[in-house]
Amino acid sequence: MKIVLGYVEGDFHAELAAEFPDHEFVAAASVHEQLNEVVDAEVFYGWPTREVFLAAKELLWIQCAGTGVDAVLATPEVASSKVILTNMKGPHAAPMADHVFGMIITLAHRLREMWEAQSRREWDIPHWHETLTELEGCTIGIVGLGGIGLAVARRAKGFGMTVYGVDPRAINSVYVDVAWPVARLGDLAALSDWLIVTAPFTPDIRHIVDGEIIGRMRPSAHLVVISRGGIVEEAYLLDSLRSGRIAGAALDVFETEPLPPESEFWDMPNVLITPHVSAETAETFDGRRQIFRENLRRYFAGETLIHQVDKSAGY
Repeated sequence: MKIVLGYVEGDFHAELAAEFPDHEFVAAASVHEQLNEVVDAEVFYGWPTREVFLAAKELLWIQCAGTGVDAVLATPEVASSKVILTNMKGPHAAPMADHVFGMIITLAHRLREMWEAQSRREWDIPHWHETLTELEGCTIGIVGLGGIGLAVARRAKGFGMTVYGVDPRAINSVYVDVAWPVARLGDLAALSDWLIVTAPFTPDIRHIVDGEIIGRMRPSAHLVVISRGGIVEEAYLLDSLRSGRIAGAALDVFETEPLPPESEFWDMPNVLITPHVSAETAETFDGRRQIFRENLRRYFAGETLIHQVDKSAGY
């Protein structure tokens, strides 16, 4: 059986070939290579473009190398096909939740400004009087209570925060004080000191955090976006940050990536930007490789694959 690795990590393909010697593993990093190799492949690892997917004549399974599958499902033929789609749900949750709280603490304790003062060798205690924000007693609102959202909720409880959230499913978790349906997103925005976007991107929630939702946030509130760009309507967010309508934002993802160098977000003093790297830990990469290994073992044995995606739901 032929397996094409469109997402190439070092010698991972060689490791798999040694572990499963009865099958052919091919590393194909470029689209050109993928088009040549995928024609007779049964399995594809990565995010195939539409061109690559249509070139595949024997494909039965796509294993995405991450959690989000919106890039794959953007090809309509994938969504309507019988090809199994799996993702890497699980390993990303902990580091992404850690990243959320790194951003929250940086904003709450003005750490970036303090580090800038450090670079100037400034020791000015009165300057910081009553300028920091405590997390204990604050309300955190989480948009999407999947694995990442619940990991954020668990950490929030450790900080003594009240946790609210919205999700299309009924959620029962000891880490969530109140879970609402998505229709109450506006209520969530209105009561949250920290509004966190952890939902997967699907076409039906594009720009769900729009001007109306942002307009219901408190002037002292912050927005943290960690999962996917396109969920927040960035023009309204930019205007609200520019005008001081909300206190600040921390953004690891954007609708257009890389974020264009001319974007106003780069120069805003109340914005933290990281380049879609919140899950880039060694543990995440190892966890993803282990999921693919287990799914390969199951596939070769004719067993049910783990982390199968509901293509109609988008996650």
